[in-house]
Formats: sequence, C-alpha cells, structure tokens
Amino acid sequence: MTKYPTRYLRCLNFRADQFTLALVALGLLGTVLILFRQFSYGPILDSDSVSYIVGARLLSEGEFVLSADFGPLYPILLSAAGLFVFDPRDVVGPLNAAAFGLTIFVVGWWLRRHVESRFLVVFAALAIAFSPSLTWNASGGWPEQVFILFVTLSLFLADRYLGDGRSSSLVWLGVFTALACLTRYIGVAVVAAVVLLLLFRPGAALRDRMKDCVVYAGVSSVPVCLWMLRNFLTVGEPTGVDRFGAVFSPPLGVLEAVLPRIQGAIFLGFLTEEFQTMATTLTAVYLVGLGIAVGVGLIRSQANSWSSWRPFYVVGVFSLTFIALLVLALVIGGSVYANSRLPAYPLPAYIPLLLSAVFALDRFLVYRWKRNLPGTSGGAGMTRARRRQGHGRRRRTHVREGGYNLLTVILVTMLSLWLSYNVVTSVRHAVLANAYYAEVYNLGYASSKFVRSDVIHYITEAPVDGLVVSNASYALRVNTDLPELADLPKSLDETREWVANAEDGTWIVWFYDHWNNYIFDYRAGDLQGMEGLEPIADLSEGVIFRIAEGAK
Repeated sequence: MTKYPTRYLRCLNFRADQFTLALVALGLLGTVLILFRQFSYGPILDSDSVSYIVGARLLSEGEFVLSADFGPLYPILLSAAGLFVFDPRDVVGPLNAAAFGLTIFVVGWWLRRHVESRFLVVFAALAIAFSPSLTWNASGGWPEQVFILFVTLSLFLADRYLGDGRSSSLVWLGVFTALACLTRYIGVAVVAAVVLLLLFRPGAALRDRMKDCVVYAGVSSVPVCLWMLRNFLTVGEPTGVDRFGAVFSPPLGVLEAVLPRIQGAIFLGFLTEEFQTMATTLTAVYLVGLGIAVGVGLIRSQANSWSSWRPFYVVGVFSLTFIALLVLALVIGGSVYANSRLPAYPLPAYIPLLLSAVFALDRFLVYRWKRNLPGTSGGAGMTRARRRQGHGRRRRTHVREGGYNLLTVILVTMLSLWLSYNVVTSVRHAVLANAYYAEVYNLGYASSKFVRSDVIHYITEAPVDGLVVSNASYALRVNTDLPELADLPKSLDETREWVANAEDGTWIVWFYDHWNNYIFDYRAGDLQGMEGLEPIADLSEGVIFRIAEGAK
C-alpha cells in the first residue's frame, strides 16, 4: 500500500510483519490495563453481574436456569470456566480483559486494510486502549465488552463481504451478528444496519441484494428468536420483562436525558459541567453531520467510489442505527431517567463513531495528497502555461490550500488533545482503582473485596437457617450459599412495617460503605434501636441484626 506523505501526520514506516506485532502489542497493552485495574479489588459487580455469575454456576452444575432478562451467551461463556475448575466469578475479569485486547487488535487489523496513514491506525488503537469509559466498563462484570467485540467483528466482516462478495464472508458475518444478539438484545441494531447496507450495495442486482438480506437475516436472527420464544413460553415475555409498558416521553426530554449520557459514555465523561455542555453540543453536531454524510453518500454512491468510502458507510450506518434504536428502547422502556446503567448503554457506539472520524480524516488527507501529485491541479507537475494563469486564480488557490492546511492542523491538534486527556484520565483511574479511592470508583464492593469482607466471613461461618435480608443482597448471593435472600425496603417506614411482620429468626445484614446505600433513606444507625431487632455482630464493614424471637 502506497503511503502518502503529509506535513502533519507522518507514517510509522514499519514492515507488514512488524506492524502486525505492533498491533498485537497494543492489544496486550489493553488487556494488561484492564487486569491492572482489577488487581486489588477484582472486577466491579452489581446485581446484573451477579445474575450472570449465578446463571453460569448453575450451568456448570448442569442446570439450564438462565434469566430471560438478558442474553444467554455471556453466562454460557462464564460457565465454560467450570471445565477448568474455576468459579465463574473469577473468570469475569480475565474474560473481559481478553475481549478488550482482541477488540483493539481487530480494529487495528481492519484499519490497516483501508487507512493510508499507519499513524491513524495507532492513534485509533490508543484511543480505544485508553478510553476512560471503555476501560471502566471492561473492568466490570458486564457483557458489554464481549458484545463490543462481536459487534466489531460483525462490522469488519460486513465491510469485507461488501468488498469481495464471498459467501463465506456473509455466513461468518451472520454468525458473529448472532453471537452479538445472544449477548445483548440491542444486537438487533447490527442486523438492521447490515440489511440497510446490503440493500444500498451498488453494482449488484436487486435480486442478489434481496437474497443476501434473507440469508444474512436468517443466520443472524434465528438463534436469538429461538431464545426469545423460549422466554415467551416460560415467563410470558420475549425479553423476560415488560419493556414496553411506559408512555413515550417528550422528544425534548429524551434529548436532555440521553444525549449527555451518550457524550459522557462515548467521548468525555469526566469533564466539568461547563465543558460537558460544550462536548454534548459537539456530539449532537457530529451525529447530525455524520447522518447527512452517510445519507448523501449512500444515495449517491457508485461502484467507483464505493470501495474507498465503504468502511465509513459501514461504521456510520451502524452508529446511527444503534443510537436510534437505543433511544427508542429507553423511551419505550421508561428507563430514560431512572436507569443507573444508562451511561454504559451507548458504549458499543464508541468504536464505530471513532472509526468514522478516522476514515473521514484519512479520506481528507488522501484528497489533499492527490491534489499535490505531479500533473494534478496545484501539483508540482503543472505546465508553464497553467502556472502563468491569472494572479487572482493563484491567490484563490493559495487561500484554499492555506485553509486546508489550517483545518488539518486544527483537526490533528484537537484529536491529540483529546487522546492525551483520555490517556491521563485512564491512567489516573487505573492507579486509583488500586488505592483508597477504590470504594468510590469501583462502585463499592468488587469481587475480591467481597471475598475479604468480614461480613461475608461471618455469614459464611454462622449457622444461618432461614431468610436473610440485606441492603446489598447480591453481595451475599455471589459469595455465599444462603438458600433465601431478599432486599431490604428502601424507606424507613416500610422497613419498620416489614420488621413488625417478619418471621422470627430472620437476619438483616447491612453493609456500611456500599454504593447501593444512596437509594435508601436510612442507615444502620436507624436500625439500632428499632423495636423487634436484636444486634448479632457489629463488624468493621457492616452490622448484622436478627428478628428477636417472641418480639411480636
């Protein structure tokens, strides 16, 4: 591949094999960064994480009891650890770290096939490896990182099939899309985006395009459709819960609630409030501009220009489709304002939006390079007669060239500052994740801290027989074998009423410093003098009560 010279973006002139090793090194760097963040406290865990881990444990024991609220693939991957005598809880971190590193490698491998500047390839890989939002998410017990890997592979294969038209590429595209759908239901955005791209593919007969859509949709959708049929037959809902019971929110309210979170998750989520407002505005402008560019490009695309802009269309169409379906799902599901996991939901669009910017910048630089080739307008090979054209025309040309150069400098400077900010922020968070700040940054108890908790040790060794209620019941569910667990009521009045009607011998476990406490309007001190409760143990990380016998 011929590399273009440029004053502002100099290529990294590695040989092909050396550059492959460089991509492998960048992937390993991403994996090490995620593992380092989990070194002291393990991956972040919440109630969703525990559902995956518990489901994986049941699978390891031969019981196919998976929650219909989530796709089945992630707990299946965790349960495979049972073959190697590992608990699924201990596999969450390495699995996500490996998926993160593979994603970086796949992105680099894809870019090197289309992007002229290897500098931009390395830039994109570093922008993924040091993304504060992506690294935070990959450090938790959630399936998003595995989902992002399958989405990236699907888009890579979509680009390859639209280029070579091989049946094997179409089949593998359907397989990885099916894996994405089985990981998260929003994987349907990949199906919608690829079908749209197949329909707009230039140079192919309409009959062939329709046939490709049918084959792809069948391979990619049948597995998740069978899973949803299973859910409907067992729990009465295709996705486990009624996600369509809410009333549509006003469009302005949706933008006010969702757009800042999209900005925070995808670009700069750790800015001050003033800069977040500016970044949100830039995000909206970028999305509108991307929509116009992709729409006009697809409508006017021809076979001769399709190959050079094809990767841009692939990532652009998916980004817009994913965000549109995500907003629609959040609005219909009524979780626009209340869902605490909302900032993580737009993350799968981070890499496609990043790649759309990289592909567009590369095309711009190629355009600038070609204008300076000998024999072209403005190039060194201009004839004497053309050089003698009017002074006014030369002045306009110089002004235009100066504008292009200034725009290049501005773009490179902005991207460099953005990457530098992400590197500093990501490294800082990685260090803090292994220091005193871990309780806040890791959202309270992570897996290793659960294991070391004196509350968990006390519950494990105590003769508990009956119901245990806690402000963080999933902490007990993932680390103990207690037969009955439930959550405490969120308000103090409801808790008093519950204590008055609870059975004798019921245990109440309150973790002192847990992130989940913000949803309660009371603390452990409010339970101390509550009638009918007797303290059992006051430990460094929590307090345990029991419903006194004969109190009622």
